[in-house]
Amino acid sequence: MNPSVLSGEITEDQLSKLSSILEQALLPRIDREAFQGILGHPLFQGELIGLFNKFSWLTKDCVYVRVQVDRNLSPSHVMREWTLCLEDDNEKRLFREMPRGYGQYEHLVFFEITERVSSVTALEAMFYAKGLKPASPYAVAKARDHVPVFFEKHGPRVFWKDRRECIQLCFGNDRLQGYFYLEIITGQIEFPQGTWFAGTPL
Repeated sequence: MNPSVLSGEITEDQLSKLSSILEQALLPRIDREAFQGILGHPLFQGELIGLFNKFSWLTKDCVYVRVQVDRNLSPSHVMREWTLCLEDDNEKRLFREMPRGYGQYEHLVFFEITERVSSVTALEAMFYAKGLKPASPYAVAKARDHVPVFFEKHGPRVFWKDRRECIQLCFGNDRLQGYFYLEIITGQIEFPQGTWFAGTPL
């Protein structure tokens, strides 16, 4: 993974703070011997990492998520929990032919555009400066299981090129109606400030 997208190693001071939080918040309420027994258990470690991922976006400029992806599934199956908002045959074709990506796992980096971007070239340059390339839609759809609150709040996007045209897949959230939806945007060459995009390390 490109070092520009890593948040750095955990320091001894951070580990000490985590230990203090666990001691003050948990130990008075649980059995100490039982706690010692589960510390090294893989299931406990997995749940702890999952809990961290769910809330890590609250204090960082970027969100880092590692997901397991089945690339053999159809787009309709992968996106089955999303409401599709596809307006014409071309958008339906783009949905069917979306890039699936490669590998069993994919490291995702979600980041916010802090100023208006006026071209696809400028957007690609922004990705490259962060050591990223566009993430696969398959992986981004899977990431909602890991950081659902982030998806509810920000509705990230992923993009690719089709016949030299920029295609955006928007993972939206209709809070009033209570459902998540997918929307495809074609031909747009300006990207507003505050938009979140998904990348993966080069």
